[in-house]
Amino acid sequence: GGPRPDPYYRDSNLREDQCIVESNFFQLETRSALQFHLYRVNFDFGDLTAESVEDRKLHLTAVKGTFKQRIQERLSRFFGYDGENLIVSHRDAGVDDVKLSDEKSGWRLQIKKVSSLSIQDAFDERSGPAFRQLVNIVFHNLVRSLQDSSKFERGFFKIPPEELRTRYHGKLELYKGFRSSIVLGKNNRVMLQLDTQAKIVRGQTVQELMEEIRSKMRRAPEAEIERAIENELVGQSVKTCYNHRFYRISGVDWKMNPKVTKFMQRREGREITFEDYYRKVYKMSVLDRNGMLIVEKRRRKKVKSEDQQEEARIYLVPSLCQLTGPSKEMKEDFTVMKDIANRIKEPANTRMGRISEMIQRIMSRANLPSDDPQSVPPPLQFARDPVEVVAKVLGPHEIKYEDLGHDKRTVDVSKTSSNFNHKMREMSVFHPRGGRQCKVGYFVIVHERRDARFCHERLGRDISNICRDMGLVRFFENQPELLEVKESWEGTLRVVATDRFAGSPKWSQDRKHRLVNVILAVVPKNGNQRIYKTIKEICMGRAGMLSQCVKVENLQGKRTRVVLSNTLKQVLQKMGCVGWQIGFDSNEDMKKLLSKPTMAMVFYAAFFVKVPVGVRVCV
Repeated sequence: GGPRPDPYYRDSNLREDQCIVESNFFQLETRSALQFHLYRVNFDFGDLTAESVEDRKLHLTAVKGTFKQRIQERLSRFFGYDGENLIVSHRDAGVDDVKLSDEKSGWRLQIKKVSSLSIQDAFDERSGPAFRQLVNIVFHNLVRSLQDSSKFERGFFKIPPEELRTRYHGKLELYKGFRSSIVLGKNNRVMLQLDTQAKIVRGQTVQELMEEIRSKMRRAPEAEIERAIENELVGQSVKTCYNHRFYRISGVDWKMNPKVTKFMQRREGREITFEDYYRKVYKMSVLDRNGMLIVEKRRRKKVKSEDQQEEARIYLVPSLCQLTGPSKEMKEDFTVMKDIANRIKEPANTRMGRISEMIQRIMSRANLPSDDPQSVPPPLQFARDPVEVVAKVLGPHEIKYEDLGHDKRTVDVSKTSSNFNHKMREMSVFHPRGGRQCKVGYFVIVHERRDARFCHERLGRDISNICRDMGLVRFFENQPELLEVKESWEGTLRVVATDRFAGSPKWSQDRKHRLVNVILAVVPKNGNQRIYKTIKEICMGRAGMLSQCVKVENLQGKRTRVVLSNTLKQVLQKMGCVGWQIGFDSNEDMKKLLSKPTMAMVFYAAFFVKVPVGVRVCV
């Protein structure tokens, strides 16, 4: 969802070395006597399903009508519903169990009371998670009243989106929205965490991506093509073209197709296919009638029977789903990524202004007409002003640090942008511990034949870029050598440990640095313990090489550079190096500050300084 923004700083009447930091947390101001009653709703449609919009409205109307008959209060004041859980935030709900049925339509409704929780239960170890779940459901119900929002997990996006035109990649859609969560703070405070986020939707559909993969692998076996499609799709988020909703792909069902009628039925009881349903309801046609369907699994904690497992899945047609996020070609285009970053990144004051406006709209429901019954005050009342924290401002735009009494080093920080990344290419974030000077000598990457193309195209280039950006060139001076497993892992590792390692030098040319030989094993997805055991016995035990293993499935996703960065850090730690890190996490670090009164934090511009054991930092 774009780069993580910095906290918003504003002037105040404090000392010169102090300022007030406005967080993205809002305190819950609901009365302490207010209780939340949780009901479990079981709705049996009989010959109907809840797939269509009309059937979902029927479900919601039946639930609302039940409590309208029993409680003489306005419903929206204490109503929250997510399709399975019903929350009533009234002092005296007056309803335990309710059973309703309609003989004409054939549906049956059963509402059973599960528990009652108050705001004091939020800090209890057993009932705390359940209370936060209830508050989340009620809050999401409030956000749904904003008619221009579409829900995606914990995010709410504005519709219609903004347009972002690129020179070579066509038009992109930019959805700007928010993400929220309920957290607990100090002094028995329940707070809402609200932050901005953005999502990019490109014109390419899932069907077009599948055809592109098939054209590149047209000579490969069908099983290998299907595996490549699953690896590319699983984990990605898509947007449906017909109702502008976002889904996360959990899997691919190759046995299903748009001609299936099992999961689609209309109110008359007549079965209808996916293809006919989208043509009649949304006036859209399905391109591939014999193609597979993509699946998103619904988050349900209690799924027991096979029928319930089938109902816990959402099937989507690939030709009606657009992919989100920039493609690989876009990521390699500097101009496109710069345009996207400029549109997504917001100044701190703009970000806090959007957050404040959103919380005002939620609390006042300004977009609803005054005669609407939902215009009454909602059950959850959050403070309109965010939680503020007093922080100390450090004056010098310079960070000096020394490594256990050795050479002192200085990092100059830009006074305008507080950015020091350009300096990291000239120096290293890792330094030897205790005067031990080591470098990587012989560096080999061992992989299987099916992963040869990926390793040759990506790994060598990404490792070089990571070493340059993180200042690790002083350790990884030599380019890694790629070695393919011919017959067996054991035979290939013996060649590495005997022939290659025996002839490699032990010291650098200036005799100041000891060379450490490193082997990086890219193990397959189904790699067994025998491979790990062989690497330890041959490379580490006999040859004394430093080894590191990484699964190929972790490298082939969107987090390739992140996984490689962590892998190189682990290699340096095994060599005995110690590192330091500077950064500020506006979500986690602020959450720790608000939840732990005794935690001391020092703010330097927009950064929170984290220092590992053994390294001394002075500003």
